[in-house]
Formats: sequence, C-alpha cells, structure tokens
Amino acid sequence: MIKIKEHYDQLAALLKERQIQAKGGFNFLGYNAPFQFVGRTNEIIIPIEWKE
Repeated sequence: MIKIKEHYDQLAALLKERQIQAKGGFNFLGYNAPFQFVGRTNEIIIPIEWKE
C-alpha cells in the first residue's frame, strides 16, 4: 500500500501543478494476479472536474 500512496501523491501533485481539480478520491486498478512479480500492469485513477 505504501507504493500506491506514493504514486497517488505523484499524480495528485501533477494535477495540482497543471491546475486540474480532482473530484473525489482515487481508485487502484490491478490487472494481474498478486503473485505475478514481473510485468505487472497497475493504474491509479483520480476523477477530475472537466471544463470546456
């Protein structure tokens, strides 16, 4: 969970730097089995406020 928090913090900082407003919390998407150590694909997603 520590790495998930670190990556969330990086993404949140990038959104703030680019003045994109986050709308709510975050979700972790893990696509591989937990015992697969090499070649894993995971994502952190944050909903944003979309302005045109």
